[in-house]
Amino acid sequence: MLTILMVYEVEIPNTLNLIRSLLYRSFSFSFPGYFLSTATGRAATFLILDYLKTKKIIIDKNELILIPRWLCISFIQLLRKHCSPVLNVSSSVKIAIVFHQYGFPQNMDEVMDYCDRKKITVIEDCAHVFEGYYGGKRLGTFGLASIFSFSKLFPSVWGGGLWTQNKELYEYSRKNQGLIHSKWISVLLHMANYKVIINRKNARAFWKNLNEMAYGCAEYAQKMNFLSAKIISRELAKNALEKRRENYEFLLNYFKNTEYFNGLEKKGVSPYVVPLIAKEAILHKMRDALIRKNVYTDIYNFDINRNLFNPLYKKCIWIPVHQGLNIEKMTEISEIIEIAT
Repeated sequence: MLTILMVYEVEIPNTLNLIRSLLYRSFSFSFPGYFLSTATGRAATFLILDYLKTKKIIIDKNELILIPRWLCISFIQLLRKHCSPVLNVSSSVKIAIVFHQYGFPQNMDEVMDYCDRKKITVIEDCAHVFEGYYGGKRLGTFGLASIFSFSKLFPSVWGGGLWTQNKELYEYSRKNQGLIHSKWISVLLHMANYKVIINRKNARAFWKNLNEMAYGCAEYAQKMNFLSAKIISRELAKNALEKRRENYEFLLNYFKNTEYFNGLEKKGVSPYVVPLIAKEAILHKMRDALIRKNVYTDIYNFDINRNLFNPLYKKCIWIPVHQGLNIEKMTEISEIIEIAT
């Protein structure tokens, strides 16, 4: 009996592609300023927060850091090891995590103007971004530093990065990365996550528990695995980001007579997923229809204001646009959505 694979928001790694990637020559990622590859976005976050302690921006764990709603719990737990995450801005907030949700940029004119006036240090969360732009300026280059999580965009299992224009921060992070890194935690992290990813629906409880445990200390797996680097390099060479843009543009054209994607940038983004916004009853119908056809999605919240300091969340479902989907599959997904309504 033929097993129809579930379509997830990211392309699932497979053994053949991993072997092919082993033969590929990895290269340095092109970023302006200073870029340090890390195992995860959490590893990069750890380095940045540690540096902020040396500059007395973080004095102790009572220091307030503003975060958006709906961040991953394990990421919030990492922040709590260093400071106190809060959801509402106050005069005591010294740091802000500016999250470019699903790859769509925050309103950086308003965000940076506010942070400059209030002397708030900006860390850009580019977990859903590799290359995106706001007003012609690359996302990740607005604040003191930014963090990346490439496994959200590429089937690399893990892989992240830290970017900054601050040479002192870069040198501090590069030096301390080697001191913090644990090769055993790195092995555990990669192995457990790989087992869960490739068996997402039926992963054994042992691997799920091991993976959850590994997330709790992910910041100590500092260095990017060589295979992750090769996979990311190979994906970029295969124009994976361009394929994401093409799939996104297909959705915009297919549903051009609807309001599902109103307010989303049409250019300058290579989305992690595309948020489809509609009435909640309609979203439920769409979600259920897609899941029945083995396209995974669910109902989430998307900030249509794109402003950490003045958010407005609307219900949405995720539409996958990753590079593993061809036009035929995008057409099928679009037709399922259309029929459901």
